[in-house]
Amino acid sequence: MSDLEKTAIERLKCASDMSLRIFKLPLLIAYSGGKDSDVLLRMAENSGIPFEVQHNLTTADAPETVYHIRDTFRRLEERGVKCEVDKHVRPDGTRVTMWNLIPRKLGAASATGRLGAASATGDQGAASATGRLGAASATGDLGAASATGWQGAASATGRQGAASATGTQGAASATGEASAAMASGRDGRVMGTIGCAIFAVERGEWNGNTYPIISVAAGIVDGEKIKAKTWYKCVGGKFVEV
Repeated sequence: MSDLEKTAIERLKCASDMSLRIFKLPLLIAYSGGKDSDVLLRMAENSGIPFEVQHNLTTADAPETVYHIRDTFRRLEERGVKCEVDKHVRPDGTRVTMWNLIPRKLGAASATGRLGAASATGDQGAASATGRLGAASATGDLGAASATGWQGAASATGRQGAASATGTQGAASATGEASAAMASGRDGRVMGTIGCAIFAVERGEWNGNTYPIISVAAGIVDGEKIKAKTWYKCVGGKFVEV
């Protein structure tokens, strides 16, 4: 067993003890059906703690994810582990789903798989791409685009939009009027048009826990000190063309 696994199990045991002592209930594991949830679930099983599992039904997951969740819950329930699916039922008996939220919240798009793409074209829309090489685009006014996966790309083309790329080698661009772009992952890059704000982070080597922040660079694209439609990264607290 690796040191990381030992640390994870120790923390789970600590959280379990706290839950049993304070709430008189076993630890509740939130399970999405994704790989991170699978790792957490396996760590909980290996730790020997009592636990229950809950899945929040999004109504927008891929069929393969739904089948995987069903199979996992079936296996756990055969072992006596309590599993619950929260279907978000209101007191009046109606359900909250992604499909009745979208028209109320002005639109949202999410792509979680590798090479996935999410696009939000309405005003105040939100697009999120969490998979490797994913792409997120927000084209409406006040839209937000987020790419968190490795080499992900986020683009905000609407007025006052925001683009964020937090994964390694991520790219964020702000081309809408008065928009902003941020690249906070390792080796990230940013680009904007005149009047847009850009922000980039420089990170050091792995220290056993994270890639530490060494410096940051921020500015408004003016066409002179910071060129328009030009990719930049942060080096020594300054923007350097990529």
